[in-house]
Amino acid sequence: MHGPGARCSSASRPNDFESIQRGTVAEPKVVESVALNRVSSALRAVLQLQAVHTVHLVEGKAVPVSELKPGDEIALRPGEECPADGLVSKGSASCSEAALSGESRPVHKQKGDLISSGAVILNGYLEVTLTTASSQSALSLIEAQVEEAQMKRTDKHLMIQRFARLWTPSIIFAVLVICILIPLLTNGDFQTWSHRGLVVLLTACPCAIVIGAPLATTCAIAAAASHGLLIKRPETVEKLPHIAAVGLDKTGTLTKGELSVLAAEKLGDPNLEEEVVLKWAAALELRSSHPIAAAIVSKALGCVGEALEYTDLPEVTNFRVLPGVGIQGFVPSKTGSSKVILGNKRALDVANADPSDHSRFIAFQEKYHHHTAVAIMIDGKLQFGLALNDTIRQEAAKMVEDFKTIGFKPAMLTGDTAEAGAFVAQSLGLDDELCRFAMTPDQKHEWVASSESEGRHVLILGDGINDATALAAAHVGVAIGETGAALAAQSADIVMMTDKLYRLPQCVLLCRYALRIERLNIAIPCIVKLLQAGIAMAMDIKLWIVVVADLGTLLLALLLGISVLSPAFWQSPGSGILTVSKTRRFRRRLR
Repeated sequence: MHGPGARCSSASRPNDFESIQRGTVAEPKVVESVALNRVSSALRAVLQLQAVHTVHLVEGKAVPVSELKPGDEIALRPGEECPADGLVSKGSASCSEAALSGESRPVHKQKGDLISSGAVILNGYLEVTLTTASSQSALSLIEAQVEEAQMKRTDKHLMIQRFARLWTPSIIFAVLVICILIPLLTNGDFQTWSHRGLVVLLTACPCAIVIGAPLATTCAIAAAASHGLLIKRPETVEKLPHIAAVGLDKTGTLTKGELSVLAAEKLGDPNLEEEVVLKWAAALELRSSHPIAAAIVSKALGCVGEALEYTDLPEVTNFRVLPGVGIQGFVPSKTGSSKVILGNKRALDVANADPSDHSRFIAFQEKYHHHTAVAIMIDGKLQFGLALNDTIRQEAAKMVEDFKTIGFKPAMLTGDTAEAGAFVAQSLGLDDELCRFAMTPDQKHEWVASSESEGRHVLILGDGINDATALAAAHVGVAIGETGAALAAQSADIVMMTDKLYRLPQCVLLCRYALRIERLNIAIPCIVKLLQAGIAMAMDIKLWIVVVADLGTLLLALLLGISVLSPAFWQSPGSGILTVSKTRRFRRRLR
């Protein structure tokens, strides 16, 4: 969560991937080169999110992370990341552990608390005594598991290499048998059998297969990249059609990982204007570094990035932070000056609120039990209640709906609490029995491994370090590249550089089509060549007929391969292929 001075996030971002391909693609190698170069450059931008390289010891000396050892005492300030596991020896701070645990809400750390590598200090100051070296931290162990999972994906490459080594010598041997051995064993007509051997040699030329079959995959990579989905490995195009289950991370994936005010209710004087009270609250929160502050300021002003330029806020005097409660200050009002307190339920005790105020706030908390509740007290009276929660991505509901439309039942896998996660699941229409809460990285990995062992190939969509092992172990791992951790991007087969989550189900449909085209581009040339070889062995066939047939199958394979570039796969919501009726017709056509 960003502080009040953070820049306002844009509702829509320009998609520079649309420029990859605008015109007609004439040569497969050009398509492949452009697509894969674009993928590589975009991934380099994603993976520039590097881990911490240096850190300051308590005495102020900067040392490389690689030289840290258990027992070293380091100092962590706002914005800095803990490089190894340790124990807080001094200070207090709000920390974000979203990258490692998936917990969207900040966690308060103070003396005696454990802190994990990857935790980011949001505000405050901590001195940490390290309990492990950086190379033995929880983050490093996850990295090792990622590498182990990725090492298992080489079987298909070995099979292709073995086939390539056997194909050419086999054809040459067959032609020699036809040209020499058969005439010797039959009528000795070397001229006729030499002609037939030449026909077989031309027929066996694998141009249509070698160019046409991978063209569908290459075009799928290019088309996906042009819409913000970077497919890192060609075999991923063939894996996507075989997935049987979908697992979705919550924090940073289905949600933005940022708190926002979802509800504001009057709980006191009905004559108080909501706009005025929210501006009072914003004036106080501008002086706070708590993660909730930015959400309240944005609610009052529309965008936290405009707060410093906003001139219509009251002057706050006697501002104070109430540890474990909230904040308080005095603002000008009709009565001269009003004392305003923002905080949790303890704020009512600080303000000596009436029992009726306590009852109303408890009822407000029960009404929004999935959310973080904030009370606004004015001159000792409860006037407003605010309910805050993680912001759900605008396109998340569309993605879930589209996955269901094409035959999947998405499951939510989150490290967040059941209270926070259930609200997101209900909002997006996810089935309650498929949602898993408070999951550790190991538990996510076990869920994937269990599904894979049952023969159900899994697609995992995530963004954080806590998703890395699951992404690597899944049949297809998809990482959110815009805001995700570098380790997640490295572990994934696909990196999404767009916030249009509905592009992922569209990509699945695209790859289903590309796989069928790939099979056709293998089957059609093989059938034609077998017929040609059979005819050549039985009777004379002109060489020009063989050449024309070979070129014809090649052109057909090229046309089928380029059809993968059709814009019909990438229609925007409400106008395209992923409406229920159109998708069903499309699935029947693919069969």
